[in-house]
Amino acid sequence: FFFFDSISSCFYFPAYFVIGLRLTAWQFFTFLAALVTLTAVTGAAGLLVGSTTSDFKQARQIILPMLQVPLLLSGYLLPKNDLPNFLEWAYWLSPFQYAQSIILINEFDGRNFSDGVAGSDYLHEQGLGSEDVARNFGLMIAMLVGLLIAAYFGAQRRFRTIVKRM
Repeated sequence: FFFFDSISSCFYFPAYFVIGLRLTAWQFFTFLAALVTLTAVTGAAGLLVGSTTSDFKQARQIILPMLQVPLLLSGYLLPKNDLPNFLEWAYWLSPFQYAQSIILINEFDGRNFSDGVAGSDYLHEQGLGSEDVARNFGLMIAMLVGLLIAAYFGAQRRFRTIVKRM
């Protein structure tokens, strides 16, 4: 499972420099940690679905909406302020928005742009602050642990069902 996070990191590494983000070790490793944690959370969601379904087709029918809806409602494609009130809960359940917030704070906090706009002003408009980084990491890790525990129990239940059939 964590082997795939290492493989994913090989793609994050050059992307950081190609995108042109700030070239400090702290910013780079925060970016990397946010994406590796997000990869682990989505991988754990895949483990949960895989441990509770009987075949690939059924798993695919569940995992695609399970990941697409939170991605659409994470604030990247649809800003949080434009979401209908009845969908706001989905924004807060999206691991994508927590990773995106970490990356935004990482890049804009303490930065001033040539037109006189401060990065902290942009973050404030988005309802973000540097204190949110630790909270967002904590929430993503809590999601990861919760999904892994659920996947464990799902696999255990599935295994018992298979053994009873024998």
